[in-house]
Amino acid sequence: FEDLRILKGVILEDGKASSVSVHAGKPASDGALCRVPVELRGARGIVHARGIFLLGERLAEAGAPAAAPALERFEGPARRVYRDYLFHGPDLQGIRAIEGCSAEGIVLDCDAAPAPSKWLKRPLRSRWLADPLILDAAFQAMIVWSFERHQAGSLPCFAAKYSQFKGAFPKEGARISIRVTKGGRHRALADIDFLGPDGGLLARMEGYECVIDASLN
Repeated sequence: FEDLRILKGVILEDGKASSVSVHAGKPASDGALCRVPVELRGARGIVHARGIFLLGERLAEAGAPAAAPALERFEGPARRVYRDYLFHGPDLQGIRAIEGCSAEGIVLDCDAAPAPSKWLKRPLRSRWLADPLILDAAFQAMIVWSFERHQAGSLPCFAAKYSQFKGAFPKEGARISIRVTKGGRHRALADIDFLGPDGGLLARMEGYECVIDASLN
């Protein structure tokens, strides 16, 4: 996808359901690809997110992973982030180990999500195309990074581009290498590589952007 922007989060209240719908617009040809505008809408037509999804007959070539950022030691066990920094319950606690964290970025290992049938009542597929826990572990890692650097939480708001080079993520989980390209007190930009057990590139997210705000703590 390209230009995926979060406009308004989906708010869930205790004991109440919240319906959302996915709307796909008219496709447009772009060489070997097909570009489709997509929106996630909620009640009263509120647009929660929108982006352009790129469909093709084959996956792009992976190329080489980017160089990992220079790291400083991360103190304590990785699991402490769910006590000190993060709000995720047991099902979404995917971070397994943190190699290090610095102004340049953060590198970690994470678990893969269970089968779709474990999370969904009526899954459309028997396996994930893009693993939701591995992707979310990258966003969680950026929250850890913003706390370590600025003592404030963060939430994603934009991603310029996401490319996946494999048909599925490995069941063993993945290694995530995040290079922060701009890190101010209120906003950070990063490029994210998702790596397999062999070190090969599974997927890449470019132009990830998050808002940093102590009110999120």
